[in-house]
Amino acid sequence: MAPPRLLCFGDQTTDSCSRIKDLYAKATQYNRLRDFLTVVDRLVRSQRLGISTTDNPLFDDYDSMDTVAEAYAQRTDYGVVMPTVLLCVAQLGGLILHLEENPTLLWGETSKLHIVGLCTGLFPAALAATVPSPAELLPLSLLMVMLSLRLAIQVDRRSRYIEASTQSWAVSVKRASAGELERVIASFNEEQELPEHKRAYISAELDTSVTISGPPSTLSLLTRHPSISNLPKLELPIAAAYHAPHLRRPSLEDILGPLKVPDLRVRRNVTVVSPNSGMPYATASLRGLLHFMMADLLQNKVSWNRMMRGLPPGLRTSNATMAVTPSDRLGSLVDEVFLGEYFDADYNTVAIVGMSCRLPGVGSPDDLWKILENGQSINKGTPAKYPDAQTSVDRFGSVKKSSQPVQSWFIDQPGLFDAGLFNVAPDDVKDMHPIKRLLLLAVYEALESAGYTPHSRDSRRVGTFIGQATDQPRYLRDTVGAGRLNQYFKWDGPSYTIDTASSPSTAPMEMAYHALRRNECDIAVVVGTNHLSDPTCNSTEEGHFRSEGVGVVILKRLPDALKANDRVRGVITAVVSNNTGNPCNKPPQKRLLKDVLRRARLGPGDLDYIEGDGCDEEQNMAQVESIVDLMSLTPEGNEPLRIGSVKPTVGHLGAASGILSVLKSVPMLERGVIPPDVGISSASKGQLAKAKVEVPQSAMAFLQSRRGRDTRRILVNHSNTMGDKMALLIENHPCAIPQKRSDQRANYVVAVSGQTVKSLRGNQERLLQYLQAQPDAQLANVAYTTTARRVHHVYRRAYSVGHVRQLKEILQKELADPLPVDLVGNQPSRVFVFTGQEGQYPGMGRQLFRTCPTFKQRLLECNNICTQLGYGPFVDIIEREDLDLGDMTPVQSQLAVISLEVALADAWRAWGTTPGYGYGT
Repeated sequence: MAPPRLLCFGDQTTDSCSRIKDLYAKATQYNRLRDFLTVVDRLVRSQRLGISTTDNPLFDDYDSMDTVAEAYAQRTDYGVVMPTVLLCVAQLGGLILHLEENPTLLWGETSKLHIVGLCTGLFPAALAATVPSPAELLPLSLLMVMLSLRLAIQVDRRSRYIEASTQSWAVSVKRASAGELERVIASFNEEQELPEHKRAYISAELDTSVTISGPPSTLSLLTRHPSISNLPKLELPIAAAYHAPHLRRPSLEDILGPLKVPDLRVRRNVTVVSPNSGMPYATASLRGLLHFMMADLLQNKVSWNRMMRGLPPGLRTSNATMAVTPSDRLGSLVDEVFLGEYFDADYNTVAIVGMSCRLPGVGSPDDLWKILENGQSINKGTPAKYPDAQTSVDRFGSVKKSSQPVQSWFIDQPGLFDAGLFNVAPDDVKDMHPIKRLLLLAVYEALESAGYTPHSRDSRRVGTFIGQATDQPRYLRDTVGAGRLNQYFKWDGPSYTIDTASSPSTAPMEMAYHALRRNECDIAVVVGTNHLSDPTCNSTEEGHFRSEGVGVVILKRLPDALKANDRVRGVITAVVSNNTGNPCNKPPQKRLLKDVLRRARLGPGDLDYIEGDGCDEEQNMAQVESIVDLMSLTPEGNEPLRIGSVKPTVGHLGAASGILSVLKSVPMLERGVIPPDVGISSASKGQLAKAKVEVPQSAMAFLQSRRGRDTRRILVNHSNTMGDKMALLIENHPCAIPQKRSDQRANYVVAVSGQTVKSLRGNQERLLQYLQAQPDAQLANVAYTTTARRVHHVYRRAYSVGHVRQLKEILQKELADPLPVDLVGNQPSRVFVFTGQEGQYPGMGRQLFRTCPTFKQRLLECNNICTQLGYGPFVDIIEREDLDLGDMTPVQSQLAVISLEVALADAWRAWGTTPGYGYGT
């Protein structure tokens, strides 16, 4: 009979940081370990937005677990949340590494496996006991990381309520028995007259030492006690109250929150031993295990002797097979009830959350859409600021200093620039090329449309991907534009300026897509700029339609965009490119279309519209023939596939052409309309019609897919003269429509700001114009957008209003008779004044309790603490207006006032107001 085996997971007292670094070093050799570390990084990065703990700086700058481990190892104080997560990741990663080398450790062996875990090592112990196969290892590991994170947040919060400290809460004492120390601690607690929650207690009885835990101030006094001062002692890196029988234990449901525990059973050959009783846990399910483990982790002390007695004699002798892994706040943002989002396609899906453009006669994507929908072009002719084309051309090319006939489309007033907004000195503005000015303006407008604010936690890791192609001197082709963006917005993500002939705005789109998937940045700003153009897509045309412009799209990972409450305007599900050196080669074009569909797990019948390139007739025919061949695979009965190109409308924008195709495609999905095409030649149309491919001649409804489904898909296909080909698949997203939520607030704050007084007035005028043009505008949406989703400048006005009509009246009055506006300087010192019981009345926090989550959460936490200490609940005093205060004890009334003021202070801090002074009466 095979000997029994032991799997042991230790506690926070060992070095998990060095183990994390070892795991990352080995991840290149082991696929499952690499996948685990990748999804953990995604998880922590996405959840850091809701974490406010003593470890906050580590989460703010989170890049990956190994960089955080390195930073945490250099700290001189102790944290709670991050070391708990580091330990869990180190232990799970170590287990995965063992399983990569020896899968029979958990599966395939019939011998008995005993599993023990100390403190937070119980989480990987639960996984090891219940994971049924390698297929469930990664999802269950991620669940355990989430549980360790949520538990650490609860423990950190509970401990900080007792004593806000980053010092150690645990001391290991040697050369003393647990019984002796119990008597000393009991006597000490009585002598110091410590309240129950401040008392010292024994949290672990090990083979050679005893661990005493308690608030740092209590331990500081206790370690100087005559009975303990001379004993060998070691401060442990544990900064919270674990194994505390006298403190209220959060329930498993409180810790799980919206997470669901899968219905898994403990495997038949596995026994999980309690570190407190030494007995096997009396349950056969994962949920039952977690319930008992929470009690052992939070309330029951560790008893090494009892645990060892619970193991078979053969395992106590170190001769048995043993695998040992290292021993050593997340609340409302988790909306999902399972963790599949970090493994499924959603995390590899990129959301389009913002757009802008500047073209000849076009100042925004809305202006562009109006032209597209009406089947027009943006031909504006040559402005007066340029030399007369007729005096500078010669159709035969024989006149010196002249060129052959050319038609050009130019941006209106490209020199207009708000130098003050971008902190550019007047002399420097003169040296800036107009396209760089337009770049700054267009990116700023795109960020505004995305609701970007510089104070959000994802505002630092922003990548810039700029495509430009020009035959102008080199100083116009440098990377100053990208560098100026990073400098002005204080970004430190990757920055690229790309030139791939006539398709450099599709190349940065692909780079940005993959950079987001690889977690190299949290936001991607993709830009296409251009001054020159190439032949049009119509075989009857002979000239060049030169056009200049700038297009910008803002991209984020879809789960991140949804958590940030962004407006998801469309999603990119796949991007594929190839290059054979021949732009007119049909087989590579056909392979490209098949590759992008395969990458998205779709077929030709799932496409509804193809936004083509149409660079010239030869390239156009290669694309058309590839589409015809592709559509021959489509089942009969489908509606025709529609195809078009934006280039006949806007001219060939070269480096900006790919961006413009996206700017056309997104409104098509949003508005449910396919605009007419104005440029595909009749020869192409005849060939397309045979393959059930239609060129729209007028605006068409686009509310459903060709198969009658809600999800509609557009394929953007571009190529260049170098042979680069790129296909990008865009589709609508069902969460793009915001869900209405109940809101009981009577008033809302609407804010308007500007870098100058003139800009402030202009923004007030535009807000008024919007409200007048949108009679159905919701005040809650206006308030949210102008406060939480805007950059706030130095000149500001804010209005507390209860109705849109009231806001319009205030704006009209201010614009007619402007009030003086002061420059916002340094924040003034604020004083928080706390009153006594004089102002107490029933229901005194009722409205905030119902409308402010921060206020409500803190009040309930205070109420739970008071109830645990035996003083009784007081929430009714806060919430009920019909309550008779005479029915409450004086202690409850006093605690209600104190808790109300604590919750109010928390609410003010959550709103961004911190005090310089405090005063109590």
